[in-house]
Amino acid sequence: IKLVEEELYNKYVPPYLYEDIFIVIESDNNIVETHLDVIFDSYFFELKSTFNFDIKPHPWVYELWDYDESDDEEKIKQLEEKSLRPLLQGRGIKELLNIYKSAFNTSYHEQQILSFSRVIEYVSQTVIRKDLIEKTMMKLSSNRALSPDSDYILELGKIFDEHRDLGKDYQAFKITIDTCCDIFELARYAPKFLKRTNKITLDSKREQREQAFTEIVDSVTATRNMFAHAKTNYRSKGTECPVEQLEEFSQLMDIIAQQSIRWFSVQKEDNRII
Repeated sequence: IKLVEEELYNKYVPPYLYEDIFIVIESDNNIVETHLDVIFDSYFFELKSTFNFDIKPHPWVYELWDYDESDDEEKIKQLEEKSLRPLLQGRGIKELLNIYKSAFNTSYHEQQILSFSRVIEYVSQTVIRKDLIEKTMMKLSSNRALSPDSDYILELGKIFDEHRDLGKDYQAFKITIDTCCDIFELARYAPKFLKRTNKITLDSKREQREQAFTEIVDSVTATRNMFAHAKTNYRSKGTECPVEQLEEFSQLMDIIAQQSIRWFSVQKEDNRII
C-alpha cells in the first residue's frame, strides 16, 4: 500500500510480487519510530545468522532469476521448527548491525568482505579494551602493588605499551578473531586455500588450532588490504584469497562477523566502545 501511495512502482516493477515477504513490527505500546530500524536490523541479523535468510531491504527493486523453490520450502520448514534468539539491543548494537547489513546491499564479494572487515574493526576496540582492563587488574591484584618499586611500575607500563600495538590493523584483527571466534566453526567454512584450517578436527592440538587462527588472520588482513588500497599502492603478501574462491571466503568472513557481533552483544554496555 505504501509503495502504491508513493508511486514507487511501474508496469515493469509492480508494488507486489508473490514471492515478497513483509515484516510487520507490532507492540502493545506506542512504537518509537527511531527504534524501528534497529529492531529490523536485529531481526535481519538473527534470520541471516540462524537460517541464512538473505533479506533485501529494498523490496521494490527486482531482478529476475531462476531459483529452486525447494530451497525456500526447506528454509521455511527450519523456521517453523526453530525459535530465534532474543533480538540484540543496547549500546553500539544499532551501529554494528547497520554495518553488517550493508554487506548484503551488494552482490560483489569484494565489497562484502570490506563490510565484514568493518564489523571486525568495530568490535576490536571493545576486545582490546577488555583485554587491557583484565591484564591491568591482574597486575594491580599483586601484593607488589601495595609497595611498588621501579620494576613493578615499568612492568605495568609495558602492558599499556603492548596494547598500543594492538591498535594496528593486523594485531586488532588477530586478537578480535582469537577472542570472538570458534575455530571449529570457522573450519567448516574455510576455502580450500586455507590448508591448515581445513585440517582442523576435534583431535587437533592447541598448536594446530593457533596456526589455523594465524592463517585466517593473515588471509583476512591481506585480502581486506588488497581491496581497500589502490593497486598501485598495494604489494601482495601471498596470503590473499584467490579470486576464484572469493565467494567461499566471503561466507567465512560472514561467520567471523556474526561471531564477533555475538561476542559484542554479551559484553556489559559500559564496556562497549562505540
